[in-house]
Amino acid sequence: PAGAPQGGEASGTVASVSGSQVTVTRADGTTVTLDLSGVSVYVSQAGSAADVVAGSSAWVTPIPGMGGGAFGELASIAVSATALPAGEHLHLGIPVTVDSVSGSTIAVTPVVRGGAGPIGGSTSATIGSATTVRTVTAASLADIAVGASVEIDLFRGDTTKPESVVIVR
Repeated sequence: PAGAPQGGEASGTVASVSGSQVTVTRADGTTVTLDLSGVSVYVSQAGSAADVVAGSSAWVTPIPGMGGGAFGELASIAVSATALPAGEHLHLGIPVTVDSVSGSTIAVTPVVRGGAGPIGGSTSATIGSATTVRTVTAASLADIAVGASVEIDLFRGDTTKPESVVIVR
């Protein structure tokens, strides 16, 4: 959740921007200032089921207990029409490649963190009426503004080193 630093995440609202230095206020009121020099920036915004197409890179969040051996119904899916650079990682869910789409059922293959390759075979998931669908597109440091909601993925073991930033619109 926004504001809660969970396993390498700094989420909240941008309080200030000075060059590549960004200060984020978390939901609990604490702040963190990070240097975002050279960090990949993305924008996530509302999408629709029509944005989910075969070949897309996506991040899924299943509804707990709804899988039955597959992902089952999804709580959310964030989809990008283009693949991420090798080694890239976003805190948007389980990274997958969309293999096929048939109505509200999609076949997906989970991939290694950063999209380096598949792990296991294809499995199914359902985009239900309550599934939140978002699109993800490349952005830049200049797109980060005071008041923006952000999710910053921090390098494991070093909570001062950002790996990527998602601006949530």
